[in-house]
Amino acid sequence: MELEHLRSFGKTSKQRKLLPFLFVLPAILIILSLAIFPLGYSVYMSFNKYSFLLSPAPVFIGLRNFIEIFSDNVFLYSLKVTAFFTVLSVLAETGLGFELALLLNREFKGLSIVRTLAIVPMMISSVAAGYLWRFMYWPRYGLLDTLLSLLGIGPLPVWLSDPETALLSVILVDIWQWTPFTSLIYLAGLNAIPREPYEAAEIDGASTWQTFRYITLPLMTGVIGVAVLFRITDCIRYFDQVYVLTRGGPGYETYTTSFYIYRIGLVGNFEIGYSSAMSWVVNFISLAVCIILIRTVLRPSR
Repeated sequence: MELEHLRSFGKTSKQRKLLPFLFVLPAILIILSLAIFPLGYSVYMSFNKYSFLLSPAPVFIGLRNFIEIFSDNVFLYSLKVTAFFTVLSVLAETGLGFELALLLNREFKGLSIVRTLAIVPMMISSVAAGYLWRFMYWPRYGLLDTLLSLLGIGPLPVWLSDPETALLSVILVDIWQWTPFTSLIYLAGLNAIPREPYEAAEIDGASTWQTFRYITLPLMTGVIGVAVLFRITDCIRYFDQVYVLTRGGPGYETYTTSFYIYRIGLVGNFEIGYSSAMSWVVNFISLAVCIILIRTVLRPSR
């Protein structure tokens, strides 16, 4: 009977129009419950003062949370830390990833093995990678200190506890793990470039640098922009490895915005309203950066 009812449904014009919406209704309900509702609720909470432990119920305070954010020195400092982390990581991953992609785009013996080994870091979970590097940074007995001591390099800093090296140490872990991600994107872009321009350049006697400068790089601009866009959005919300490696220390030296929002919203008094407001400020900053990048790099030429 149910099969006959399903077959009969859609015979009228109105039913035929409603039938596609009926099929996608479960997906729409899942999206509404898992994505849109939490976003809307966080917007609502950002205009309220609410501490999970201290407040019995949310109290509407308007824009007071957003005004307080820009006088919060720790939040402003976390923005600087995040900006420095993002710029340095993305620049390094872009350059190293492109070099790795150029290497993997060549034919040589053992290429498949090298390609497999190259993507191993990005296949490790961020938390596992954080713990791996935490042991490598271990003072005196860690792998990094051991290798540098064998080379006669010293005295060595306490990598994750020294204010001058803590953030750079975290950045190095991010570069190690996510450079293969950018290289895979660049490798796909290199494979999509037609061979005709290279053959014409070879006939004209162009050097390797000229071929790269006037053919490869211009044709890869959009692909590079996509990889940079992905990595910028990831770096702005960077949290897990900071939590594993340094817990934001020493002091506030590795306090990224995501880690500070976590500390405010999920530790101590659970200030849900204030942390929600900070999250939306970071979202708008990320959105602005992405719009600028899309309009300047990814906009198609006319």
